[in-house]
Amino acid sequence: MTEKFIRYRKRKYKYQLVEDYTIKVNIFGFEVRTDMYYLTGDGTLVIKSGYAWDGPSGPTIDTPDTLRASLVHDCLYQMIRDGQLPPYCKDIADSAFYSILLEDGVDKFRANIWYDAVHVFGGSSCEIGSGLDEIKTAPRQGEVDDWNK
Repeated sequence: MTEKFIRYRKRKYKYQLVEDYTIKVNIFGFEVRTDMYYLTGDGTLVIKSGYAWDGPSGPTIDTPDTLRASLVHDCLYQMIRDGQLPPYCKDIADSAFYSILLEDGVDKFRANIWYDAVHVFGGSSCEIGSGLDEIKTAPRQGEVDDWNK
């Protein structure tokens, strides 16, 4: 039987991996596995092809030297938000973000500004359940969906 309705969330992602990406992070002793990423006990993080993220956040310009750092940072924050990692891992995620920015050629002044921003203002992005968009149904009978919401 074919269902008449779909349920969806409207997301604001800009980027999507086209192949798996693997990196070592300083988070040990956790086993996290989902369809889009996994973290092993030795700190190996694999982000799978198809994973989507929004790039660097805030009043900034996305540049190629910031995308890898934002990918890893967004994935680690997602694990914290989803309750797969404890809140103290936020500091580790922020440090990884900073290190990757420097590795990828972001000048130290700019990297420090971004690190300070995520360190001070990133806490709400790690709260369990934050970032979950409202689930909607389509088509909605008798209404016109406002795509700008």
